[in-house]
Order: sequence, then structure tokens, then C-alpha cells
Amino acid sequence: MVIGSEYDSRIDVYTMGVLLYEMLFLRSPFYEEDEVDMMKNIREGVLLFEGERKEVSEEAKDLVQKMLTLNYLDRPKAIALLDHPFLQNKKLEEEAQAHPHLHLPFSDESRNNAEL
Repeated sequence: MVIGSEYDSRIDVYTMGVLLYEMLFLRSPFYEEDEVDMMKNIREGVLLFEGERKEVSEEAKDLVQKMLTLNYLDRPKAIALLDHPFLQNKKLEEEAQAHPHLHLPFSDESRNNAEL
């Protein structure tokens, strides 16, 4: 709530975007050593796709960008993210089939039961 504006449940999408960015790039998305510069990056939505990992896909970057959209009214709701190509990745499905004890979290059944 750096900006002090209104928000709705899409604030959780923003939070998940921060976490996803940190998992993908092994750093915080808006980090600067100077706290004033970091707060400016947050307020202005300055997002750089850099970090220790270089193999992050364009689909992953696109998903993070959408999740970290500055204006919450332009940010997708959580249920809409389930259709994003990054989350439709066939590797996830193959992994679930290779490990039947795991359940794919984005199945049609869970999507139909979602109230997001």
C-alpha cells in the first residue's frame, strides 16, 4: 500500500507476482540499495527482468508483468491467470502424469470450483 490508493482482491495477484518474480529471478523485483529509490520503483512500477537466472521464459516474464501491473483495475483477477500460457505449459501436465501421486492444481475440476 505504498501509494495509498483503493484496491480489491487483485492486491493478492500483485503479491503473488512479487513472489513469482522472486522465485524466478532470485531477487526482489523492485530492489534498490537506496530505500528511496526502491520506493520510487514500486510507485512507478519499474520492473526489470534481471537476476541470477537467465533461462526464464518469455511466457513467465509476461505472466509476472501482468501480475505486477501498477493499476489494479488493469491487473487480471486470479481466475483469469489460470488461462495464461505459462500456467498451461505442457511440462506441468507431463510432470503430473509422471508423478500420479501429485495433483495438477490447475485442472478443469479445480478451475470450475474456483471462486476467485
